[in-house]
Parts: sequence; structure tokens; C-alpha cells
Amino acid sequence: MQLLTDLNKIPSLPNLKTIIKEGSADGRLIGGNIYLCNSILASSFSPDYRQAIWFWEEVGASPAQLDQELTQFKLSGNLEKITAIIIGNLSECQDKKYPQDNRAIKDIIIDLTRNIDIPIVTVDFFGHDVKNFYTLPIGIRAIIDTDQNKLELLETAIK
Repeated sequence: MQLLTDLNKIPSLPNLKTIIKEGSADGRLIGGNIYLCNSILASSFSPDYRQAIWFWEEVGASPAQLDQELTQFKLSGNLEKITAIIIGNLSECQDKKYPQDNRAIKDIIIDLTRNIDIPIVTVDFFGHDVKNFYTLPIGIRAIIDTDQNKLELLETAIK
């Protein structure tokens, strides 16, 4: 809770869960639910993704649906603008009807970012169905460093 209430202290976040692609990057945090991020891509409400760390999470989507959402984000041109990706909790993101189609999300991400050199990590502290979750404040600056296994906020959420 101090993330949104303490004006004088920048809180620390838990360590990264999984490193999909190594590296370090800084940028403004932009993101949310991947479906909702994509639903406003071609509108005046879409944020400027240049030099942003894009964070996203999802609930109930199959790997094929996530592949489609990630491809839509890439086709929008925004994947080439961001500096890093943080993937939050992917609650119930499996294909129950066709379990043979459950491709690993990591493999989908690696394929889609094959020619893009940015750090990509997963964390388990934000997203649907996370107890004691952390809020990632949109617009504040942060750093990802996979060598140090950390995501660090550089400013307070409230000014």
C-alpha cells in the first residue's frame, strides 16, 4: 500500500520470477491487461509507447489468444518502440478444450521478439488472482536489470 500512499519513499519490489530475455532497460511504465491495452491501440486513448516498459497480464485466455494479442501489439508498431516487457500473472491461461494446443507462453514471446533485443521478464506480484499484489503505477520511470534480477522504481507514484 505504501506504493500509493507514501510521498517520500520509493518502495522496493520483489525479485523477477523468470528471465525470458536478458538485458537492462529503463523507461516509463505503461500497461495493464493485454486485451484492454490492445482494445485502444488505434484510438486517441492509446498511450505513447516510445521508450516505455510495457507490462501486461491476462486471465482466462488460451495461448493461441495470447499469441493473437501479442501479434496485434507487434503489428501496431509498438513492440519496436518499447524498451522492455514485464509479464504478470497469467491466470487460467490454458486451452482446456484443446489441451494439445497449449504452447508455452515463453516460446510465443521468443518467436514474436526474435529480432527485437529487449529484456523480457515475468513477475508474480501483479495481475488477476494475485494475493498481496503490487500496483505498477502507469507513467513512472523504472529500470529492469536481469543481471541483478530486479525491477526498480525510480520515482514515487504520487507527486
